Amino acid sequence: MRTGFDLFSFLVVSVAGWLNQRQQQVIEYLVEENRVLREQIGNTRMRFNDDQRRRLAAKAKKLGRKVLAEVAAIVPPETLLAWHRRLKGCRGSVALRQMAQRRFPHEHPFWDEHVSRCSPCYAEFLVERDRVLQKWDRKERLFKFVVTIVATLALAIHRLFR
Repeated sequence: MRTGFDLFSFLVVSVAGWLNQRQQQVIEYLVEENRVLREQIGNTRMRFNDDQRRRLAAKAKKLGRKVLAEVAAIVPPETLLAWHRRLKGCRGSVALRQMAQRRFPHEHPFWDEHVSRCSPCYAEFLVERDRVLQKWDRKERLFKFVVTIVATLALAIHRLFR
């Protein structure tokens, strides 16, 4: 019975080793492909949009600085980690909601400190601001409607007792 278990363990280890070797070959190919592409690009500066920066920074953070230094990256490790530090706290900020509810959001101290320089935060602020303005618009329309009804009732009562 013990020999059957050893055979099964041997097969599992063999398959795992083969899969690991295959993954290592894929990684080595992708690293070499990055080197070739980097040689073709040369020293020209590459431009990334915010979504690309966020995706690269998230993957880079999982790898860490040492591994990134070993891989032929299109962006230096320090830059990737700086992007991660800058972009990680941008989502769902309470300050954004507070600013959106103000009549003059640019007076909020967080605006100059962060939002005016961060595209994801600014986009989130605009969405929240639209929601708040729609709410204000509904309140204003309701107020006008109530004032119209009260004025109409007052005029009707005035005509009754004249």
